[in-house]
Amino acid sequence: MDRRLFVASVVLTQAFLFHINSPARAEQPSAEEATLLESIIAQHEATIQKIESSPLFVEYSWRTTRTVGPGPGPNGEDLSGPMVTEGHARYWKDGSSYCEDRDLKNTWTETGKVTDGGNIFLRNESYAIEYRKINPVLNFFPFDVQGNPPQTVKDQSELHPNPDILREAIRYSGRETLREACEKERGKYSWTPSEVDVDGKRYYKITVEKPGADKKSVQRELLFDPQCGYLIKESRTYNKAGVPFYVVQATFEAAGDGLWFPKTVTRNISEGQHVSDYQIEKISLGDPEIGKSLTLEALEIDRASILMIEHAKGGAMNRKGYLDGKWVPYDSLPQERKDAIGDARRKANAQRGHVQPVTGKASEP
Repeated sequence: MDRRLFVASVVLTQAFLFHINSPARAEQPSAEEATLLESIIAQHEATIQKIESSPLFVEYSWRTTRTVGPGPGPNGEDLSGPMVTEGHARYWKDGSSYCEDRDLKNTWTETGKVTDGGNIFLRNESYAIEYRKINPVLNFFPFDVQGNPPQTVKDQSELHPNPDILREAIRYSGRETLREACEKERGKYSWTPSEVDVDGKRYYKITVEKPGADKKSVQRELLFDPQCGYLIKESRTYNKAGVPFYVVQATFEAAGDGLWFPKTVTRNISEGQHVSDYQIEKISLGDPEIGKSLTLEALEIDRASILMIEHAKGGAMNRKGYLDGKWVPYDSLPQERKDAIGDARRKANAQRGHVQPVTGKASEP
């Protein structure tokens, strides 16, 4: 064979193999579709921006049913089986500062076992706080002069800037905004907008599809309500079999100044295996007094029986207690205050099934 023909044959073969083995590219939207897509995203993001930039107070409750396990609980007991979690939370946010105070109860329906818990997470420009009510120890994380938190705070996913009900209702996937997700998936997935009619009402839908060798596969469907600030009324995430395994549905109400806000949110995972229902009980937007709730002093906690662990730079942990209106080193506390802290911790440990020290003697925290 002529050498030039041989080289040409090799090049064509390699190009063919690359073509059949390379992932399919998503189709680009038409000009009309691109305009509609941008309009939906822009109006949706404008509503989200207004919600997240306003001083905000939300009080809400939720109920989750799911099956947990198999596997042991924190103390070695078997906690597998159907479980119901009922909770109530209050949430404040002003700028980059936020606080969530939540209580919850877990009930294993087959055994009747009940565990109570709750926690407070607070973060402002100067420090962050983590307080678990079942174990009365307050973790205090002061920020450095540049406003940087310790690494231990950066790694805590529970210190988040939105309550659960908002993250489910307004985020495309966990923490991503709609625009962030669209930009990240550009070329990999196709985002196709359309106008649809549901029960006589007009909505806009975005269908997210993955290209394939034979046909496209739907990854997500998002339904936007133009009457409610283009918030996402329903989102469906599909598995490889084309079955929706993660569905979020929401209703909305006006929260003042023409701003719409989620009223109820239902999250259904794996066709009913894990279902959460959220209900807004109270909401306040734009109240300048909200910022006053974002300090340690404003927290509704029993300071007399709490041990504070101050997480200093370099990993040092300084123990403190509350005395005469301020936090002082633990060793300088009078014995009765140490006893109060020890009694509170023994009570918490008893609720969790831990072995207790001798009653009446202050245990060393």
